[in-house]
Amino acid sequence: MKYEFEMLSYLIVLAQTALVGVIIYLFLKYTGKLLRYFSKGKKLRRIVVKVYSAAAASIWILFILWGLNLFYDVDKNNNPIFIALSSLLIILFLWITGRDVIAGIIFTIENSLEEGQNIYSTFAEGRIKKIGVRALRVESESGQVLIVPYSKLLSEKISIVTKENRFKNFDAEISINSDESPLKIRETINRKIMLSHYASVLLEPKINYIETENGTHKFKITASTIKEEHFHKILFDLKNFYKS
Repeated sequence: MKYEFEMLSYLIVLAQTALVGVIIYLFLKYTGKLLRYFSKGKKLRRIVVKVYSAAAASIWILFILWGLNLFYDVDKNNNPIFIALSSLLIILFLWITGRDVIAGIIFTIENSLEEGQNIYSTFAEGRIKKIGVRALRVESESGQVLIVPYSKLLSEKISIVTKENRFKNFDAEISINSDESPLKIRETINRKIMLSHYASVLLEPKINYIETENGTHKFKITASTIKEEHFHKILFDLKNFYKS
C-alpha cells in the first residue's frame, strides 16, 4: 500500500508538471507572436527579442527546478526507482524539447533575426516565414515550407541576408481583357503578385495603368524576383487567372 500511494502521488506530480510545461510552452509561443508588432522599429525589435529570449530562458530554468523539487518531494525514503525514473524523464524532456528551446534562445540572441530575411545553411535556404520557440519556418523559392530546429542551426555555418539584394526588378507590359475597372484590376494584380511564391514580400510591385482599347486594359508591371524566369511565371499566372 505504501508504494501504491507513492506511485499515485508520483503520477499526480507527473501530470501536474506536464500540464504546467504545456501552459508555459503555449504562453511563450503566443507571446512570441507579439514581436511582429515591433517590425517597424528594428532597434526596438532587437531589444525586445533579446529581452524575450532571456525571459524565456529564465522561465524554463525555473520550471525545471520547480519540477525537480516536486519529483524528489514525492518520495521521502529516497526510493532509487523513483529517483531514477524522475531523472530519466527530466533528461528526456531536456533532450527532446529543451535543447531546441535553449538553442533557440542562444541563436536569436547571437543573430538579429526578423521575419522576411533570407537564410542560407546546409539544412535550408529561403525566406524566414516564422520565428518559433523551437524552430524556424523557412520558405524556399519553390514555396515549400521547411521546419528547421534551432539545435541544427546552432552548430552550422549560416548566412543571413538582411536586405533583399538577391532580388532584381523586372518589368513588362501586360494586356488584360476584363469587364472590371482598371482600378479593380490593378488591385487584383497587386494582391496576386504579393501572394506569389516568386515575388519579394518586402518590395511592393508597381502596376501602372497605360490605356484601355476595345475592352482590353494595358498595364506596365514592375516586380522584384530572384530570376527573370520567375517574373515570367508571375505574368503567366496572371494571364491564366483572367482567362478562366
